[in-house]
Amino acid sequence: MKLINFLNKKSGVSLNLLVDEDKKTWIDSKSIENYSHLKSDIYLISDLFSSFQIDLPETSLANQEKSLPFLIQDKLLKSIDEYVWSLNSVSKIVTLVDLNIFEEIISEIDLFKVEKLIPFETALNESLIILIDNLAIINIKNSWSWSGDIHQLFNFLPDIKERFFIEKIDCFQAGKPSNKLKSFDFINLQSFGSNEEILENLFPFNSSNNFLKGRFESRINWLEIFTKFKFYIYAGLALFSMLIAPTIANAPDGLFGYLQEVNGCYSIPILTIIIVGYLTKRVPAVAAKVAMLSGVILYCFSQFYLKGEVEAAEGTYPHYLHVMAILFSFNVLLMLAIGYFKPRTEKFELEYTKQVD
Repeated sequence: MKLINFLNKKSGVSLNLLVDEDKKTWIDSKSIENYSHLKSDIYLISDLFSSFQIDLPETSLANQEKSLPFLIQDKLLKSIDEYVWSLNSVSKIVTLVDLNIFEEIISEIDLFKVEKLIPFETALNESLIILIDNLAIINIKNSWSWSGDIHQLFNFLPDIKERFFIEKIDCFQAGKPSNKLKSFDFINLQSFGSNEEILENLFPFNSSNNFLKGRFESRINWLEIFTKFKFYIYAGLALFSMLIAPTIANAPDGLFGYLQEVNGCYSIPILTIIIVGYLTKRVPAVAAKVAMLSGVILYCFSQFYLKGEVEAAEGTYPHYLHVMAILFSFNVLLMLAIGYFKPRTEKFELEYTKQVD
């Protein structure tokens, strides 16, 4: 099940379509709250985006995206940093929008409820002209897409025909066809009862130009969440502290001794890594990871399980400092063994960066 929102930025009209396999249902503004658990795809109908085809180097997509700013900078009026762009690597079409305009667009939507934001003109899979309200939308498959005022369309239709060698192209329009469009013999006019009928006939859509991918992808703002719920967090910690405080009386050496014992979980592995790191040159990084893991696991097993079992059987268990000494020796030998059987290929040399006089 998928929720699709067609948002006309110019008129402010928003149409919501629920797609469940082959079934399509239009949802009115009152019923949309019933589907708040679904993330939506927004297809933005506007005249804010620009698209053009470029020659991309034959390399990986990652390298193409890295090279793109240098390839298109001379085509732009401003620096590439003042635009947001998306690349369709198949058709080699780049679509751009002014950064300030795009930030204004996303400020009006809840990014945590939106999965994709796609310019409508780039989502069409065939050569087509669509007239929605006062906007004209054109997509010339694998070559070019455009949206703008309908009066602009009339001015450059002849140029489009010659430029892209168009013999016939469909034009979808709700209501009575435009008389002016009838004068262009290469346009095949098709009338629909409403904009909803037009949109239903365009499925499936191309969603490759998702402007929320990467930089503007929704991320959890942990600081905002903490600020919002900090009272409950602090109250929960205070309540937890009050509940656990009486149990400290059972610690034989008091609170200080208990904290020192618990600190052994990480202090001994860290001390092991530091000493072996300073005194050897060929012990690899993986040895430090193994020593940290084994130190924590073995110490926790010793103090929080094995100690209780021994004392329950009325036996005498070593002091935690003795356990620390045993595990320290074991971890040193473990790191040295790893360094012996799997040493670094080159000796480690500390580089003097001359950052401090």
